[in-house]
Order: sequence, then C-alpha cells, then structure tokens
Amino acid sequence: AKARLRELEQYDLLLFISVNAVEQALALLSQDLPQDLPQDLPQDLPLGLPKRPKLAAIGKATARALCHAGRVPDFLPAQGNDSEALLALPALHQVKGWRVLIVRGVGGRETLAETLRARGARVEYAEVYQRTIPKADPQSLIARWRQGEIHAVTATSNETLQNLYDMVGTDGRADLLATRLVVVSPRAAVLARQLGFRQPAQVAAEAGDQALLDALLRCFGQSPKP
Repeated sequence: AKARLRELEQYDLLLFISVNAVEQALALLSQDLPQDLPQDLPQDLPLGLPKRPKLAAIGKATARALCHAGRVPDFLPAQGNDSEALLALPALHQVKGWRVLIVRGVGGRETLAETLRARGARVEYAEVYQRTIPKADPQSLIARWRQGEIHAVTATSNETLQNLYDMVGTDGRADLLATRLVVVSPRAAVLARQLGFRQPAQVAAEAGDQALLDALLRCFGQSPKP
C-alpha cells in the first residue's frame, strides 16, 4: 500500500472508501515527511494529497475528511453512501484508460473494481487498515444488555455489524437481535434482516455523527432537530 501511495500522481483517480481510508492513508504518507520540518508549521497544515489525481469519496463523512486534508472530492454522490451510488455518477461511466487506486481496508466488496474494470479502467488497491474483532470479553457487554443499559446499536459498515454478531456469540445473540439498530446503507439493512434482527434497521443519511444521532432519534419515535 505504501509503495502505491508514494506514486499518487501516476493515477487518474483516487477513490476513498471511508474516513478510516483517508486518515490511514495520510498517516502512511506523513511517515515520508522530512524529520527536520520547521517547528512553527500550523498543526492543521494539509499534507500528503497531490493535486494531480481526481478524488472520489463514498459518503459525505469521507468527503469531509478529504476536505480537512486539503482536497475537495471531484466525485461525490448527492444521495447514497455505497459503491452503487458512486458508480451511478455519469462521469464514472467514462473511465476507459484511467488508472484508478482504491484506498480501503483489507478485504471488502469487489463491486467498485469489477465495474470500473468493465468500463475500461485499470484498477489497483491500497489497503491501509484492517478491521478486526475487538479482543474483549463479550460477557460484560451481555451483562449490560440484561441490566437494561443498552437500548440501540450503530454499525457503520457490514463488517462492523458482522463482527459484533460474531463477538457476542450464541449467549448474547438474542439480546443483540432484539436491539434497535442504526446502519448507514440499505445493504447493511439487508444484512441485519438476514442475521435475524427483530426490527427493521434504521438507515442513517450518512456515516457522520449527526446523521447517526438523527437516525437514533427516529428509532425511538422522535424527530431530529432541523
């Protein structure tokens, strides 16, 4: 991943899957900065993203992370937070001959790469982080459920939801599946139904904190503040 990130200007399009993808890519790029930088540089100085490639983001939270890093995404769906929404943009139907780098975590869906390749692009990956199941004792979590302390769960990716489902095991599964759930894509809502959640998942408008809070309010029959 780091070798490809060092050659960003060779690409026509950088496609960031998530906020984590932006943050971890920038962290890797910052490792190549000279050690003798002036001490009085601003703390929020944008570093690491050249002007040459166009940028695409999945979701508004990812777009905001890119803006904070000093670049406004060239391609961002007005609606939707998934691969399909991005691929529906007319500009991304004309990518023949483009060299595309998808910045993501290890593994995940192949929809973006497969579709862009079918449209004539050359696609590579920079996998800059890995999702893992937390090394935590699920019994303490299960105990909090049974004490009535957990009323809702948020999951910002399918992997997060699946990992939580696996982590609680058979002992805590009934508690999890009876809990209200907020996700950030229709695809995750489908996964929730397949896993056996008793209530339909509430789909947030995006993966940002405010959108998740608004969706949580809707879960409990309250209207988000305008």
